Amino acid sequence: MLILLYRLISYLAGCIEHKFLKNLFTLAFSLPLIICLSIITKSFVFDIYKIPSSSMENTLFANDVIFVNKLKYGPLFPQSLSEVPLINIIYMFKKGSKDFTIVKNCKNTRLSGTGILKNGDVVVFTMPFRSNFHIVKRCIGIGGDTLQIKMGEVYLNKVLFKPSPLIQNVSKDNKSIQANSFEKGITKNHLENEGCLPVQASEEADISQIILFSKIKKNTLTTKQLYPQLKNKNWSLDEYGPIVIPKKGMKIKLNSKNYELYHKVISAFECVVITENLSSYYINGIEIKSYTFKQNYYFMMGDNRKESMDSRFWGFVPENRIIGKVPFVLFSNSKEEFRWDRIFKSVE
Repeated sequence: MLILLYRLISYLAGCIEHKFLKNLFTLAFSLPLIICLSIITKSFVFDIYKIPSSSMENTLFANDVIFVNKLKYGPLFPQSLSEVPLINIIYMFKKGSKDFTIVKNCKNTRLSGTGILKNGDVVVFTMPFRSNFHIVKRCIGIGGDTLQIKMGEVYLNKVLFKPSPLIQNVSKDNKSIQANSFEKGITKNHLENEGCLPVQASEEADISQIILFSKIKKNTLTTKQLYPQLKNKNWSLDEYGPIVIPKKGMKIKLNSKNYELYHKVISAFECVVITENLSSYYINGIEIKSYTFKQNYYFMMGDNRKESMDSRFWGFVPENRIIGKVPFVLFSNSKEEFRWDRIFKSVE
């Protein structure tokens, strides 16, 4: 369609003899086509993002600019104008829309992709409980996996999982955050106070959106700050789980243990309201004995394990929040200098 329109514009422009009017006509009608093509490309083909943090070191560094392939897992159709690239800049300046509220996308449409999300992929996705923050992490567990962290090592289905030799598990500084603030809702000032970089309109036109990050301090966290919040468990960053990652079609029996583990993800992303009363469980007011998940979920972690806000804090990432895979770094200004060795650096 765009090609046909371009040819029509070229034909009509050729009918104009006056050079200035011809150029003006061509510009006036070509510019909207270029904008439309840019929006389509950024929405459905690929996008680029800038890394502001150390949460993925030594795989990705602060000031790396990464390429994100949206065709890999299949592009998502935007659910509102606020999710359309370039157009969403308007919403950033609109009163009351700077802090996008929690969004429940129940009927997202995703086109077929060239592959599926696998354990170990480095991916970009939107914050599970915030709709306008884009994050990059490594997918550690996929739907159906049983994940456990023992002495800082990740085990999937009781097998040690080491997706990359670049992963590190050492704390570098003394900064700490209140991780449960993500459940209370984050304001712009809150993000800045925690060392997070909010999306800036001035950068939107050049390198899209900035990826959220936070730094955490080793051994300063309590069970209440991790996800899920369990009464009789003493989970930590290095001693976590076991926990089964929900998978589409997975059926769970509703009891006190499973309710603790999954009630938040069900209410947030399955578009139902689950409640408990006197050891009985209700979906939208109707008593049930079991629940079957409607979509796949993933467990994400940063490669810089002690400097990463990830699924250990805010839980599973639903499939309808996945944006795309990171195959390589376009270029980098990490360490305050241009890094020639990181041009088109592959991401494994």
